[in-house]
Amino acid sequence: MAVKKATGISPSTVRFGPALSAVRALPKAKGKRPAVIILHERYGIDPHTKDLTVKLAQIGFVGLAPDLFHRFTGDRKALQKGQVRVDLRDDEALEDLNAAVDYLKELNNVDEASIGIIGVCQTGRQPLLLAANRKDIAGIVVLYGAIGGKEWDGNELRPTPSRKTYRPGFLPGAGNLRGGGSHHIG
Repeated sequence: MAVKKATGISPSTVRFGPALSAVRALPKAKGKRPAVIILHERYGIDPHTKDLTVKLAQIGFVGLAPDLFHRFTGDRKALQKGQVRVDLRDDEALEDLNAAVDYLKELNNVDEASIGIIGVCQTGRQPLLLAANRKDIAGIVVLYGAIGGKEWDGNELRPTPSRKTYRPGFLPGAGNLRGGGSHHIG
């Protein structure tokens, strides 16, 4: 786990669903708080992802980073070095993300109407997918999400073409934060 931050907020590991673990950080603020599911990059849960959950908690959000690679049985060290890649299946990602949302809704300190999700790079598709399949997601952000070329069309892992993951009327409130503009999500 990441070292305890000067703010006194430190991440912890939680478990929910059939076999899912996640890094969670809780804000010091009392009462019902908004929550953000922060998805990891292609390296899985790493120190950067843990730090992002803490940063979310520092500004008043409940931060939760589920391990979408929990089914991966290969070399985790090689994964964190970027030497191997794990491809996510839409059905499995949705199962995990639904479990994460349900877990957050069970927490006494989470405002059920204020749950958002951030996808980072490889996990940029998953916020779109979740919002297209649930009406209770308050907002999405895609950071450096590359949906272009072969990722745009459906395939065995992702049978729904990306253009069909957009919930009508919802995407205008979403953000794609990519330096220099993006032609990948349009």
